[in-house]
Amino acid sequence: SEVVAVLPLEVRRAAAAFPLTLYTAPECGACGAARELLRARGAPFSEVTLGTPQDIEAFKKLDLCEKVPVRSIGRQSVKELNPDEWHRALDSAGYPRSAYLPPSWRNPPPRPLVAPAAAPATPAPAGR
Repeated sequence: SEVVAVLPLEVRRAAAAFPLTLYTAPECGACGAARELLRARGAPFSEVTLGTPQDIEAFKKLDLCEKVPVRSIGRQSVKELNPDEWHRALDSAGYPRSAYLPPSWRNPPPRPLVAPAAAPATPAPAGR
C-alpha cells in the first residue's frame, strides 16, 4: 500500500513479513507501556481495543490470552508485557532496534475487534 511505501526498507520488510497488532483495553496502564515500547522501537502497528462485551467475547475466541496487552507478530502472539520478550520477538522478526520512522508516520487509529452494529435504517415517512 502507499502508506507502507513511506517506511524505511528494513521496517517495510519486517512489517510486510510480520505485521504487528496490539490488543489493548481502555484505562490499561500496561497497554500504554506496550504502545510506548512499540513506538520507541519504531515498529508500526495496528491497535485493536477491547472496549465492549462483544470485543471481549471475540478476543476470548482468538485464544491468545486472558489479559491484555497482547501483541501478535505475524502468526505468533506474545502475551502480557514483558519488555525483554517483546524485544526478542521484534529482533527475530527483523524490526530495527532504533526508531527511524519518518516524522510524518502515524499508526492507524485504534479500532474495535468487533465492528459496531449499524443502526437500523429508519423507514421514510409515508407520502401523503
